[in-house]
Amino acid sequence: MSILHVAICGNVLPQARDEDNPCVYLRDQRTQEAVMYVARHFPKRDELYRRFADIAPRIDNLFRTGVLREEEHSVFLNFTLFTREDHLILYDVAGRWGYNLARAICGREHELRNLLAMYHRTGASLEKVAFIAIGFLLLDWRSLEKLTQWGYMCPAKQQTGGTFTVNAEETIDLDLKAVYWGGHTDVYDGLVFVSFGDHACRRTAAFPDILWNEPFTVKAPFDCPEARGVLSAYLGTLKRDLAQALRFFAGEQVGVSAPVEACKRWLERLGYAQNGTLTVPYFDEEDRAWLEPLSQMVLGEVRAWLEEHYSKLKQALAQSTPVRHGVDYTEVFRVVWHWVFGMANRSLAQMGIIYDTYQSGSLTPGYLPAVIKQELFGSRFEPDN
Repeated sequence: MSILHVAICGNVLPQARDEDNPCVYLRDQRTQEAVMYVARHFPKRDELYRRFADIAPRIDNLFRTGVLREEEHSVFLNFTLFTREDHLILYDVAGRWGYNLARAICGREHELRNLLAMYHRTGASLEKVAFIAIGFLLLDWRSLEKLTQWGYMCPAKQQTGGTFTVNAEETIDLDLKAVYWGGHTDVYDGLVFVSFGDHACRRTAAFPDILWNEPFTVKAPFDCPEARGVLSAYLGTLKRDLAQALRFFAGEQVGVSAPVEACKRWLERLGYAQNGTLTVPYFDEEDRAWLEPLSQMVLGEVRAWLEEHYSKLKQALAQSTPVRHGVDYTEVFRVVWHWVFGMANRSLAQMGIIYDTYQSGSLTPGYLPAVIKQELFGSRFEPDN
């Protein structure tokens, strides 16, 4: 059984080799045991290789990819890893200070609701619109960019396998219900299909998760690179047809072929639309009119929160594993921020500012689907500060 949950923040190159992709090479249990040994013992290099002689080439790869480093004859972690003990502290700290951030945002409730009321599509409730606009676009995606610009967070690193930072967490049973911090995205013909939610649920009725589960496969012994190439090409066609069907529901003039008609029926079955009307949040260029001032408001509260609490968080986590191993705190904070805004989103849902995905009648408990025009991801929602 895996003892670590490994993730990246950034992007792995599609052509990256397994040995250059931490989500692959850190998946091996014996490798995870070696990493945890380093985390707890700061061993000498020769001791590490003696203890894990059976995986010496994998240890070599950990040094090569920068997951481990050697200083003054001892081996250190070179990435953010939170142990079971760290999590008990982080969960409590993020919960308290995430609530403070949510309370500050909630203090602007009247202004928030006036801006959200400018959303012109009526198929999705304004609480669902707020869930994606505030919870995902601003506290997740946009904040990662702004916190980097403001110097609170390091950018994703250029790695052999892509541009990303690595983080890992020792497996621990924590209540992650409604801790909304996980955004899954993929571009389908100019539309970004999003599912955003917690890590306590399985996202069975949203894209891109449905297509990430390898819906097109060929069983052994017929599996081969040629078959995977063909299926991958047809998967691209399916994504295009799904995007066309979504555009139809959004009121755009599109050609509706038989496959697009089938995609329309599929999207309706999944709850993306009902009676020809979109029921999930959908954002395009027209939404910039209210997203820009909303961004100024929310990110202004985020920056004020950082000025008051950033140093306190750093002090509270001074004895955590990555800090003791000398990992730059601006890199550690990439993970810490996910905990903070996830907890803030949970509080915002409890306060009624954003949608509660666990409320009675919710079709997608734990998450919410949405679709965003790709151009919005390249726009600047507010002036640089």
